[in-house]
This record gives sequence, C-alpha cells and structure tokens, in this order.
Amino acid sequence: MTPALQMILTAAAVTYGCRLLGILWAGRLQEGDPGFRLASCIAYALLAALVVKLVVLPGNPGMAATPIDARLLGIGTTAFVLLGLRRNLLLATWAGVVVFGAGSWVIG
Repeated sequence: MTPALQMILTAAAVTYGCRLLGILWAGRLQEGDPGFRLASCIAYALLAALVVKLVVLPGNPGMAATPIDARLLGIGTTAFVLLGLRRNLLLATWAGVVVFGAGSWVIG
C-alpha cells in the first residue's frame, strides 16, 4: 500500500469514525449534559482557531496579499452583526464579506 493511499484511508477512517460516534451518541445526549457542553466548547474553540488562522496567517496567496486591516475589519463586522442582531448568521456573513471587500478596495 502506498503512503498516499494510507494517508487517505486514515483520514477517511478518522472523519467517518467521528461521524459514526456522533450518530451513536446523538440520542443519548441532552443539551445540558456535561458531555454535550464539552463537545460544544471544543467545536467553538476549533472554529475560533480556524478563523484566527485564516485572518492572521492565511495560506492562500490572494488572501495574504490583502491588508490585515481589511481582514480584521471584516471579521470584526461579522462578529458585531452576529452578536448584535439575534445571531443572524447569514446577515452577519454577508456584512463581513461586504466590509472586507470594501476595506480591501479602500485600504489596498
């Protein structure tokens, strides 16, 4: 078996193994349970880390070429709209994209 095939099979096993565990545990967890809260905290922490990495150290050359000020302004707008408007994710996302685009155009 080639190393590339081993990596693909390992990634698939981990991905689908976690999904299988989620399916098996989904009926047993209640929203207030410590296990549910732990999983929720881990999910939010991973999402926050991903957002910070994408904003501060983007791997995409196109995103890396945009000014950090525009990226921070876009993410700040997204957070402000999300928290200020009853957690409307669609509106917050579009507001962040528009502000990021305008900021890139004006600043860059």
